[in-house]
Amino acid sequence: MPRKRLSLLAGAILLFFICSIAEAKIVDLVGVVRDSITSTPLQNATVIIIQTNDTAYTDASGTYTFYNLTADFYTLLIGHTDYSTTILTSVNVGLGCCIGIRGNIDNDGAEQINVADLTYLVNYLFKGGPVPFCMDEGNINALAQIDVADITYLVNYLFRAGPVPPVCP
Repeated sequence: MPRKRLSLLAGAILLFFICSIAEAKIVDLVGVVRDSITSTPLQNATVIIIQTNDTAYTDASGTYTFYNLTADFYTLLIGHTDYSTTILTSVNVGLGCCIGIRGNIDNDGAEQINVADLTYLVNYLFKGGPVPFCMDEGNINALAQIDVADITYLVNYLFRAGPVPPVCP
């Protein structure tokens, strides 16, 4: 039987509580591990930060927490006995979520704006998909909120040589 896939949903999932200590930015990373198909939170998943070898386990709500991390990009290894292991690279922890221009809604490490971002945005707005990791990335047109106008802006940018999305705040 094929192993199920894990999903680390971003947005409301990766929350950063930021405080400054000296010049290093120290943050807590809180996340939720979910089944990639059903979005059911997974209890007893293991989350490891590769760079520090710190380990956390998810609770009944699928939530894990790492405390007192230096703001940086990290690689997370996520495992569960009933699922295949997932590796997330270039996870932005406390460095500010919107980088460059708006539109990297799926938070891929390469900062590419492509049809995957459009799909993510449509799923979020109309299918109950995961909340974007960074709401500023999803607010493509830089107006009040994420809405269908952002989808239109992204379609025009990707397929109709429309204007480049605004720079992040």
